[in-house]
Amino acid sequence: MSEISPLNGVSDFPELSDRFIKENYPSKFKLVQVQLYHRHGERVPIARKFANISPLTWDFCKNANVFHEEFRKSVQRIIPDSHSSSDSPLDPNLETHNSNKKEFWQTYREERVFPSHLPFGQRIGAGGSVSLNKAGPNDEYYSNANPSTCGWGQLSDVGWNTMRKTGEYIRTLYIDKLGFLPKSPDELKSNDLLLRTTDYSRALESIHQVISGLYPIKDSGSNKHKFNVLIRTIQNETLFLNFQCKNLKEQLVKMHKTVSKIYPDETENVKNMLYESASIGTEARETLENTQLASPFHSVYDTLVAMRAHSVDLPSEVTAENVDRIGNLAAKQWMLSGVFNTQLGRLQFSPIGLDLLNNMVSKINNFSSPGPKTKSPDFSKPLPIENPPSFAIYSGHDTTIVPTLAALGFHLQNSNDPKEYSVVWPSFGCVVSIELFKGPVIEKSAT
Repeated sequence: MSEISPLNGVSDFPELSDRFIKENYPSKFKLVQVQLYHRHGERVPIARKFANISPLTWDFCKNANVFHEEFRKSVQRIIPDSHSSSDSPLDPNLETHNSNKKEFWQTYREERVFPSHLPFGQRIGAGGSVSLNKAGPNDEYYSNANPSTCGWGQLSDVGWNTMRKTGEYIRTLYIDKLGFLPKSPDELKSNDLLLRTTDYSRALESIHQVISGLYPIKDSGSNKHKFNVLIRTIQNETLFLNFQCKNLKEQLVKMHKTVSKIYPDETENVKNMLYESASIGTEARETLENTQLASPFHSVYDTLVAMRAHSVDLPSEVTAENVDRIGNLAAKQWMLSGVFNTQLGRLQFSPIGLDLLNNMVSKINNFSSPGPKTKSPDFSKPLPIENPPSFAIYSGHDTTIVPTLAALGFHLQNSNDPKEYSVVWPSFGCVVSIELFKGPVIEKSAT
């Protein structure tokens, strides 16, 4: 795998020293549940932008293309037995009876495992059509491809490597250090481990690599443990927003305007920096002034941060610091919605939060035992989970992580002043771990 300098969550994970373990996992508390949300690993952009500075082809998938093709073939083999949707699964060019079949790397690849049967640009459900300039099956990009060329939005060699390292880190913490999960997957009980992903290939491949790091196969000849990975239908997805929702898009546009008003100097400085760029100024202006885009700053940021993540040179005027400034403005539009636009905040977090809270309160209910004069809280009404997981891993996207951070009050860690709120656009492979502890019974002091 490629070992390009990381621009990802792994590079920010805390060292798992004895001091860290002692401070964060005191002996008087018992860890009873972990719900871990991660963003997929490094990928190439989801659509073409800034063609004059970005590569003609994104050639960072030498190994990933081999994995990607075999992975999708294996998924396609099992889909007929488990998928009853009217959607067409995976890529038609993978069909063995296609006599005109091209090499895999020369062909258009769907981003999703269950792409919609609707015409391109009319797809609905969670995810929807986020970009206005998506490349279709006949795009000339693929005529210039070589065996290392990534498809748009594809998890790259760097991303595959990042997510395996993420899995190794999780193993070190929750297996080696804490003993919360068993050392062998064969020792897992039915409700010990829940694995969940969106149907985007980059998310599904990412959780595959996390599992490979969490429970590595040491002997190629040994029996391989099979893991169940849950994927919801597009209509019922909760880890990715539905950008075809008219209200959601309207609220995002409103929030973009709100951020511009609250942070006028920052907004104007970033705009001027981009507009004055000889290489990307014209296209950046068209993007930021496009009222059809739900998140204009992120549309600019997406390609630039992908270039940084794969060590592609940026124009001299677009420094790494300036890329971060663009990302921070995008983050403010998304992360601060709960502060300045509660309707948008609810639309963003409620689908994720429902699963998170139901898992948590169901776990608490399993441990709750009422005292002689107290009534046990009834946690069974929302959506009772008979066997809530002890450990859940959710493989999602930046728009999975941002509302989760917002709900946890990430922006309030340094100041209550909106001008000083902490914001960051989630890095590739970043992780949010929500842990539930059972503590000692606190006796009321005598009065």
